[in-house]
Amino acid sequence: QLEESPIVHRLLLHAGNHLLQQGEAQTAVSFYRKALEANAAYQEARNNLAWVLATHPDENVRNGEEAVRIMTHALGESPPGAFTLLDTLAAAYAEDEQFDKAVETATLAVESARAADRQDVEARIKNRLRLYRDRQPFRDR
Repeated sequence: QLEESPIVHRLLLHAGNHLLQQGEAQTAVSFYRKALEANAAYQEARNNLAWVLATHPDENVRNGEEAVRIMTHALGESPPGAFTLLDTLAAAYAEDEQFDKAVETATLAVESARAADRQDVEARIKNRLRLYRDRQPFRDR
C-alpha cells in the first residue's frame, strides 16, 4: 500500500512545496502535516511547515505559536549547527512576538551558517535579524 511506502512522506513534502509555489498555502500546509503523519521525524517537512506558519504574508495562514512548538521539538532532535532550523525558529519567535528570543536564535543561526562557510545563508539571516531587532516579523513572498 502507498501509505506504508517509505517514500510517501517525501512525495507529500514535494507536493506541498509545489502547492506553495502555486499560491496554495493552506493546501500546502495540509500536505506538510500529512508528510509528518507519514514520518513524524521528517525534519524538512517540520521546517517547511513552521516556515510557512511563521512567515507567510497571509495572516490566515500564519500561526507563530504552533511554529515555535514545531521548531522547538525539531531542534531537540537535531545536531548542533542546524542553521536552517535555527533560522526558522527565529522567524517563528518573531511571528509569536518573542523578539528577544528571535534575536538570540537568529544570532545563533548566523554563527552556525558562518561556521559552515555558508555566506549566502548568513547574509539572508542577518537581514532577518535586523527586522527582529526592530521588533518586526519577517514575511516571505
